[in-house]
Amino acid sequence: MVLSLLVILSAIIYGLSYQILKQMCESGIVENLSANDTMKYTLLLIFAVSIGRMIFPAYKPITLLYPKFYPSPTSHRYVASVINELTQPFFFYMLIFIVSGSLFTKTPDFEFLCLAVLFMVGGHLLRRSIQYFIDFKLTLMGKLSMIVILLVMSLFVLIKIRFHDPFFVFGTVLLLFIAGWVQHLSIKESTAKKTNHKSTNYGMMLKILLHNPGLRLPLLIGLAVKTIFLLIDLYLYHKKGSHLFNGDAVYWLFIPPLIYFTYIFNNIWGFCFNLWLNLQLRVESYLPFVANSFILMLPLLIIDLLITLPLLWMGHDDKIFVLTFYFATTLSLLLLSFMWSLVTPKKVTTTFQLNGSTSNTGVLVMMVIIFIMAGISKYKEVYLFVPVLVLLSAAGFRYSLVSFKKRKYILFEKLQKG
Repeated sequence: MVLSLLVILSAIIYGLSYQILKQMCESGIVENLSANDTMKYTLLLIFAVSIGRMIFPAYKPITLLYPKFYPSPTSHRYVASVINELTQPFFFYMLIFIVSGSLFTKTPDFEFLCLAVLFMVGGHLLRRSIQYFIDFKLTLMGKLSMIVILLVMSLFVLIKIRFHDPFFVFGTVLLLFIAGWVQHLSIKESTAKKTNHKSTNYGMMLKILLHNPGLRLPLLIGLAVKTIFLLIDLYLYHKKGSHLFNGDAVYWLFIPPLIYFTYIFNNIWGFCFNLWLNLQLRVESYLPFVANSFILMLPLLIIDLLITLPLLWMGHDDKIFVLTFYFATTLSLLLLSFMWSLVTPKKVTTTFQLNGSTSNTGVLVMMVIIFIMAGISKYKEVYLFVPVLVLLSAAGFRYSLVSFKKRKYILFEKLQKG
């Protein structure tokens, strides 16, 4: 009871703080930040937090409110499950924050009230759609609806998000609701009840990623750090016309998904040793290991792509360079990660180790590749080195396939004994 009161009080204080900050921006007390920007960032935060509930503090699968044999139309069951989740305490506290930030002032801000509620519900619906894809086996129509959702969210960012058009935001929320309804209709069975004898199980890989704190926490921290860096850089570019670190070499280390490979992906079997053992008993080549590790990496790489490219697109004039640099470096990092995971494994005992969780040599090589490719921004001749670096990375991947039978015993010994 006391904790609930403290959370309610905190929500009210945060709501009033938002309104005070907005008024300070309107009066010019706070420079370099407009009232509209304040509202935009707050709406994005509401949206992100609503989605983030999926994995914080722990992943909780969707539970169907009514079984499929319940004598009620599927659409009714879907609507009831959405409304049932909206009655959870989280949304009550969030609604208190929204009301405090919009109505408890001399001039009520009904625009923020409407938009904040829509962003909260939209984040909730997107979270459900992602979890449908993870927790249930869907028909082709259900899977296509997930692709439509990703395309809509990408367009939502690329057109710079029309925050001040409630009808546009409402239409997007309605589309998310319909897509979720299609997914609900297309449920075949729960992945928890599904047995898959293939060497790659997409649902199982997603659950390993979501349920393993040693994987989940560093990746989320890395994603948050990179997103904040890119947002600050975009703000600085639009205000002063310059980039962080003056756009020099260090700046480009934050553009590709290097941060995830530095701590996790270059030692994927150190973090997923049980998966390694399971595959080791059933397969003889390294390709199934590569396929499973790629499935583990894919969700975060897609999220990174959807966040990074739109922000880079709005903050750089040379679009060809941005696309070439991002995709070429990401491909090189990905190919080499399969080799580093096999050749330089490390036993992982805690989430954050003082001696590091991946090979220092691997990190150094990847940084050199990024520095060379970043030279394209100043010297167009460096474009000639892009295919060479990608081919060298492919050669490293090829080496891992060839040396697997000899190195798998060394890997087992290092990961088992440390």
